[in-house]
Amino acid sequence: MSTDDRPYLQWMREAIAPLKQYIPYEEGIADVADIETEFERHYVKVGKGVVHMSFKLNKSTNP
Repeated sequence: MSTDDRPYLQWMREAIAPLKQYIPYEEGIADVADIETEFERHYVKVGKGVVHMSFKLNKSTNP
């Protein structure tokens, strides 16, 4: 997930955190770090920047 809205990102982290079927996956961000969308270019251009987060399926809770 990518957004220019840091409070929204924090809200999403807090909403997903209790869901045991998902775990944070920082490596997932690295997988897409080189991809720059029009959305990201726009917010970087106006000085906001874009922040990211990534989760993956927790296989121990989803056999």
